[in-house]
Amino acid sequence: MGNLSFLRPLLLLFLLLAACATAVPPASETPEVPDPAVERVRRLASILDYVAGDYAVAVRDGQVIDEAEYEEQIAFVGDARRLAAELASAEGGTVPELDARLANLLARVEAKAAPPEIAELARAIRRDVLHHHGLVLAPGSPPSFARGRELYAQHCAICHGESGAGDGPGAARLDPAPTDFTDEDVMLGLSPARAFNALTDGIEGTAMVPFSHLPAHERWSLAFYVVALRHAENSAGSAGKAPEDLTLADLAEMNDADLLSWLQERGVEGAEAADALAYLRRSAPFAVGDRPVARARELVRKAQRAYERGERSAALDAAISAYLDGFEPVEAMLRARDAGLVVETETAFLRLREAIARQAPAAEVADQAAELDRLLVRAEAELEGPTGRRVAFLASLTVMLREAIEALLLVFLLLGLVRRTGTPEDARLIHAGWIAAACGGLALWVAAQVVLPMTGASREVLEGVIALLAAVVLLYASHFVLARLDSKRRVEAIRRRLGEAGSGRRGLLLFSLSFMAVFREAFEVVLFLQAILVESPGAELAVLGGAASGLAIPLLLFPLLRRTGRRLNAGRVLTASGAILCALAVVLAGKGMRALQEAGLVSLTLLPGPRVDWLGIFPTAETLAAQGLVVVAIVAITLWGLREREPEGVSATAE
Repeated sequence: MGNLSFLRPLLLLFLLLAACATAVPPASETPEVPDPAVERVRRLASILDYVAGDYAVAVRDGQVIDEAEYEEQIAFVGDARRLAAELASAEGGTVPELDARLANLLARVEAKAAPPEIAELARAIRRDVLHHHGLVLAPGSPPSFARGRELYAQHCAICHGESGAGDGPGAARLDPAPTDFTDEDVMLGLSPARAFNALTDGIEGTAMVPFSHLPAHERWSLAFYVVALRHAENSAGSAGKAPEDLTLADLAEMNDADLLSWLQERGVEGAEAADALAYLRRSAPFAVGDRPVARARELVRKAQRAYERGERSAALDAAISAYLDGFEPVEAMLRARDAGLVVETETAFLRLREAIARQAPAAEVADQAAELDRLLVRAEAELEGPTGRRVAFLASLTVMLREAIEALLLVFLLLGLVRRTGTPEDARLIHAGWIAAACGGLALWVAAQVVLPMTGASREVLEGVIALLAAVVLLYASHFVLARLDSKRRVEAIRRRLGEAGSGRRGLLLFSLSFMAVFREAFEVVLFLQAILVESPGAELAVLGGAASGLAIPLLLFPLLRRTGRRLNAGRVLTASGAILCALAVVLAGKGMRALQEAGLVSLTLLPGPRVDWLGIFPTAETLAAQGLVVVAIVAITLWGLREREPEGVSATAE
């Protein structure tokens, strides 16, 4: 094949694309540097939570029953006043009259007031502090039961015991004894948020040291695991009578006593309440991570709450994450069941983001969030129906067929072009390009399984970059086709231009066109088939069969297209090729810009008008502007070609 040095830039390009896939690491791997102001608020809330829960251990009926614990309560309220003073002196201040309210709390503690009064005072102050500073003590992503169990075995079991009963090998020498996580009276007052604070700050006067070196998401996994320990696994298998309207933030903040009261208000009592509580502790918080649509609903609610607090940037981030990490992973499976619902839901996501971005009234954002939640409920119900091998087969067949046809069309056009204007080596370069892209797709499949934990944002960024690069390369290639509109001289003109380009430049162009076209489709295939596999446990053979069938159909059509193409007039083939290359550039420009919008890197301005996915037409100002620029470039290339004149003596004969 001659000198292949031109492939070096393509290798660098492939490495750059791979870097894009890993450049946005999962949030769990980002080094955590706590904001001092946020930490002061969290610490103050933690102290107030501790006082509300443990004051009853120190005082009963106006008498001190545990002197050491009582002194600790007084010291804690003193610490709270110090933290409140720091918050008051900082920019933005804090809750009005916070110090006076804490002083009153301290006076009531010193007066040995009844525990319910102290608990009510402390919790009211805590609630107002968190609301004023816009801090939600909840995990940013669903906790992992498996990871919580691992961390408990590594760091906690030696003191608290394997079952959490406080009877670990090191418990005998500790004073005070380790907490018994199986004790109902103890656990009624322990929420995951309180356990998280204990893991973050430690507990003074005990052997409980801080575990702040652990990432926040691991501390949350451990905290939720600890409060789930006393609930039997076999009693938490289904929701039973547990209502479904609790968010992950609610489950983090509420202790078991709160949850039982909440269930009682909804008519769930006795054995049913015990089963519901077990579900809410042992299954519900962790199940969100296995149900992407539930994750999307949680993040939409988070976006709405953040917007109501005036945190527009946080609201926008949550709305983007709701789509990328909650809805997009199930899009392929849902499209096989109800394609119209997919379009409705995606449009609702865009409307919510657009409302947040233009700082719409809070009521309008709430309405958009409610409409989106309604659609997500429908999507969740659709996905929770019997999936079956048939749906998995059809979904994977549809994905593979759509992407394979798109790639095949461009490869066919390129081969038809070089057959009439190039050399046999040019055809080999096109084949080398699509084969390299197919190999890249297989590498991505393996990487998706074991190497690259790509976030939704990084997936969209990579897809957008690939699409836009492909559009640029297609636009450049169209110059060779559109530069001459004279059908009699077009073949010779293009052959001469390819010759003038030099073997290296021509090879780079043809190889990159073929590579980019197929690699983009391969990337989407990997993304969607992975999602289908996740949503279709036990249907691996059906997914594989659907994908193989979807690939076989266009491959069987390829020989027929080639035989037909040989009988076509060269000028007409090149005219059609040029037009289709230009059309594909317009389509890819729209799709690439759309992917970057979904990743949150490009702004979003909705416009009235239809949406046609397969043409890359999306009713936003940014996608249409990108496509408009491509159209302008095509017109400019065409007009430039009209101005050119062929040198005398150039043959116009087409073979």
